[in-house]
Amino acid sequence: MHIKRIWLVVAAAIVCLPMGNTALAQLKVGYTDAQLIVAQMSEYRETLQQLQTLAETGQLEYQGLIQTYQEKLGDYQKKQALLSDAARETRERELMTMQGEIQQFLAIKEQELEQKEAELMNPLLERVQNAINEVAADQSLDMVFNAQAAGSPVLLYADSTMDITETVMAILGIEPPEAAGTNGQ
Repeated sequence: MHIKRIWLVVAAAIVCLPMGNTALAQLKVGYTDAQLIVAQMSEYRETLQQLQTLAETGQLEYQGLIQTYQEKLGDYQKKQALLSDAARETRERELMTMQGEIQQFLAIKEQELEQKEAELMNPLLERVQNAINEVAADQSLDMVFNAQAAGSPVLLYADSTMDITETVMAILGIEPPEAAGTNGQ
């Protein structure tokens, strides 16, 4: 998080260093809150619902595996004293194998959920980026910064007249929230 901020500052410095004071004075910069825009998209709410459904399905499958494991473990514990050494070792291996399968199941489901999230979010993020590009071109902006990155502000200060969030939302057909604190152009 901090590294991204440092790289952003370094990149801005590199861009601005070769310019003289005249060029820097002519630099037009805007900023937006991309997270706010995405959060207001109806497609985002649909995406969250799909991901929630997928997570709940995985959770039910996981609970089924755990229940089966616990039943086999309970059965083993009840019969352990009556089992031969070979039968006990076989049952213990089976239980350890089941533990490994459950852990593997969790890892696979987590990966599937992350892949599905990327699959569903990429088109939304692309639409937002295209709208930002359109606003930047329409307003002849040289740079557009994201006001938030991973929940932390990238901009520590900016003139609110440079905020293009509402304009981007308008291009996407999104109604801005009442108390967003944005002043679109």
